[in-house]
Amino acid sequence: MRNCKSKIFLVLVTVFLLLFSVPTAYGEEAKEKNVIYFNVPVTGDYAWGNYDVVYCHIWEDGGDEFFSWQTTKEKCTRVKGDLWKYDLDVLDESRRTKGGIESGVKYAVIFSDNLGDQTYDLYFTSECIGDTVECGENTRDNPIDAQKKCLVANWVNNHFDPVEYKKIPSEPQEATIFTHPNEENSGDTLSQDMSITIIIILSAVILLLLILLIIKVLKDKKAKLKK
Repeated sequence: MRNCKSKIFLVLVTVFLLLFSVPTAYGEEAKEKNVIYFNVPVTGDYAWGNYDVVYCHIWEDGGDEFFSWQTTKEKCTRVKGDLWKYDLDVLDESRRTKGGIESGVKYAVIFSDNLGDQTYDLYFTSECIGDTVECGENTRDNPIDAQKKCLVANWVNNHFDPVEYKKIPSEPQEATIFTHPNEENSGDTLSQDMSITIIIILSAVILLLLILLIIKVLKDKKAKLKK
């Protein structure tokens, strides 16, 4: 009887490891291999305030954006202090621009927070993977709203110029490439949430079936012992 309980315990531990531990460890390891970093500006006249969330908006130069402005898939992860990172592997899930970051293709990036602060548009290529974006004291007019200022961003270990536009509007207008800043219910976000929900439900069902099976085995064994 004691050996039977030990085997059951080992089965349960194995199930938990397979369902939770392994996917989590794999995901964290993969994220470190394909990221870009951003040092949030916390000093100077245009320092970012008490922000809670940092976003990374990327689009192909002359092409479409990967995700809508400040949606869930654009959220960065805090590394420590005011240093954040963005997992470029997430771009592979885009339904608009396929293939993620490709070698030889020029892209542009904007980092922003949940309080309306943002960097000025900055070019980059796959050579910048693993590099960090920092801001100095220089500013430029927001390409969408010239009445707002953006800190000019630069790569620490690579040199790429800020994005140049033919004309900056004198009055606020809707962006031609961005959508509403608070759009959180895109098709990509909904699909991700549904996938996570399905995985959780299936895991719970499997665990429940194992528990019921164990209970049945124990009852049958107890009944045999009584006989």
